[in-house]
Parts: sequence; C-alpha cells; structure tokens
Amino acid sequence: MPREKSLDQPKLIQELFELSPTASSVFNMVTGQKLILNRAFEAKLGLSRDQFDSGEVSFKDLFAVQAEADQFTERLKSREVVRRMEVTLLDKEGREFQGLASG
Repeated sequence: MPREKSLDQPKLIQELFELSPTASSVFNMVTGQKLILNRAFEAKLGLSRDQFDSGEVSFKDLFAVQAEADQFTERLKSREVVRRMEVTLLDKEGREFQGLASG
C-alpha cells in the first residue's frame, strides 16, 4: 500500500491565499506597510508587490476617501476587530471601486 505524503499545512495555506480569486492583503497598521498580498489584489489594483515593498504605496494610499481609512483604523484601535466594512478604494489609474475591509 502506498504511503501518503505528509501535508505541509503552512505551505498549503500560503498557496490557497496566493491563488484565491478574492483580492486580499494584510498590512501592518502601525507602519502602513504591506505584510502580504495575493495575485488577485495585485490584479484588481494594478499595483505590483514591488510598489508596496518599496514604500511607494501604503495602506492609506489605497482609500479614495481618507475619512474611511481613518475610520477603519480607529475602529481597529477601539474594537480590535472589524468585519466587512464597506470602503471606496482606488486602483492604479485612480478609478474608484467598492471593497470590504476587515481587520
């Protein structure tokens, strides 16, 4: 009987995140710098990982309405968890689109 290969769970989770059709990212709320983002996030915004890694683009730069970015950040500070807050985001060309922010 063939032996099963052991499952590398962290690698599997990373691949599921990376290949998800849902645009997703994780940012450090203190620095505003990207920790991780997936391919769908890059495609939706038209921005590369290099632009985030270099500091050219930060968390607050993604919001069309800075008051929404501030409100999201304040909610995180006061509640520690925010689920599916509707926000208006910007892509590379400056086009606005609706998204959901969680943290």
